[in-house]
Amino acid sequence: MTPYQWRMGRRLLVIFGSETGTAEDVAVSFARSARRRLFETHVCAGEDVILDELLEPLVVVFVCSTTGDGEMPENMRPLWRFFLRADLPADLFSKMQFCVFGIGSRQYVKCVEIQLVLAFKLQRRLEQLGACEIHVRGEADEQDVEGVWGALMRWSEPLWTILEEKYPLPVGYRVYADDVLLPASFSVLLNKPKTVEIELEETREKVEVKGKIKAKVLENVRITAKDHWQDVRHVVLGVDRSVKYRSGDRVILYPRNPEKEVCTLLEYMGWAEIADIPLYIVSKERGKPGVPSNASLRYLFTNVFDFLSVPRQSFFEFLVYFTDNQEFAEKMRYFCVADGQEDLYSYVNWPRRTILEVIQDFYPLNIPLDYIFDVFPVIRGRKFSITSSPMYKTVLREFRYGVCTRWVSVLSKEIDFSPGTLKKAESCMVPVVMVGPGTGVSPLRSLIQERIFEGCKDNILFFGCRFEHKDFLFKDEWMEHCNNGNLVLFTAFSRDQNKKRYVQHIMEEHSKIVYDYLYNKRGILYLSGNSRFMPEAVKQAFLNILIKEGNFTIEKSKAYLLEMEKGGRYMQETWS
Repeated sequence: MTPYQWRMGRRLLVIFGSETGTAEDVAVSFARSARRRLFETHVCAGEDVILDELLEPLVVVFVCSTTGDGEMPENMRPLWRFFLRADLPADLFSKMQFCVFGIGSRQYVKCVEIQLVLAFKLQRRLEQLGACEIHVRGEADEQDVEGVWGALMRWSEPLWTILEEKYPLPVGYRVYADDVLLPASFSVLLNKPKTVEIELEETREKVEVKGKIKAKVLENVRITAKDHWQDVRHVVLGVDRSVKYRSGDRVILYPRNPEKEVCTLLEYMGWAEIADIPLYIVSKERGKPGVPSNASLRYLFTNVFDFLSVPRQSFFEFLVYFTDNQEFAEKMRYFCVADGQEDLYSYVNWPRRTILEVIQDFYPLNIPLDYIFDVFPVIRGRKFSITSSPMYKTVLREFRYGVCTRWVSVLSKEIDFSPGTLKKAESCMVPVVMVGPGTGVSPLRSLIQERIFEGCKDNILFFGCRFEHKDFLFKDEWMEHCNNGNLVLFTAFSRDQNKKRYVQHIMEEHSKIVYDYLYNKRGILYLSGNSRFMPEAVKQAFLNILIKEGNFTIEKSKAYLLEMEKGGRYMQETWS
């Protein structure tokens, strides 16, 4: 048996659906473990799958997170829609063996079970289409003590046993030991091949973004007080009239890294002298979306690599091989095992330590150019809710300090749109209660604008911020809507008095109208804002209102809330 023949019998495809990058990172890490065991492995997003491959004999591992209130990530939706087609035969995937690893987070949605139910649906649908489940479904909650990586280790160990028993290695072949560095996914050459002509400035490829459109920054104004710590921006983007979007949709901005930090990284890595030399980049696997075929290191670290993000565990998995300091290497290995997850969180996640700062802490590091695409994550588009209705004025954008201010002066002229998780009520007769503290009011503003345009007057907004005279976003606009009878506004300014007041407090203070809108009139509640404490506090306030105004029991109030969630009458869009 030739190496080609036995490798073809050990084919493994890893498909991910990822919104924030966690599921993608897990999928890539799992694929590396498979290659270490000499499986012929390919990893890709659901939207990049070649459907014909799924009809061939192979093992498929799905790694899928969710977004919003438990929806499929955008890069998984095309494949999921295909799976749901009613005309597919029941034996379509009869040659496929599969398993599913689902990722959820209590931080982003009302309950992690709602997120993980999508992993269950994916599993059931594949079985309906004839696929055979090779291993039990895995589940991970990012907020658990063990985290995603601990759950992955616990789930994957028995899977490797199953696969190695089912597909044993031929005599004379052994898996790569943990201390052996796997081959790089790319070949990166400083000196261009003689057969290839490269003129860097003329032929350099830009990072391709699906669905991108041209936009122009027309206005960029700070709308919080100058002495307020939070710099919130009102940015007006001009787009072509043919561009279609809906209230509640989001605009995606693709930032660039600041020149100062780029220079710092190049210096620490010892690449300053070669930073502007053209590189010839060749993928050893199937082409990876967004990777240019030729570019300089300066271009890559300015436009492609997100070295100012918080590193994930996989970053340390690679760094182990690129340091000569044994103490450093031991610490990195510790970060990559289950027992080290708490310390890893304390080192990088809690202080939001960046990749650049980690490189400075573990200096010197010697990362070969071939490995830069394996080690450094790619910049992801930053999603922001559109604050205007397409029926009302122009496209506007809210930014949060720490995310936008670094890049707002160098915004790309290419942006993208994506569907939001807040859906407009089908009928103008349906009343709405909106809860949007701080910048959470951004997507709610577009929904309010469109409802007013359509003549809907049953609109309640609970808005909260720190100070009435410093960060009361869109105050004049809200007052105008109230004076015209189109909006009922309740506000909570948490720092304007000794006792802090938040949106959940003023909801309970106005419990009668909330109960009337959401129970008697079967209205919709929209919630938008920071995911840390607010969503749970608002949920509890609503349960208290049901108990107080409707004499509900605790069990009945929770059942009614669940009914609203399932019926699309309790929607939320949150972020960390």
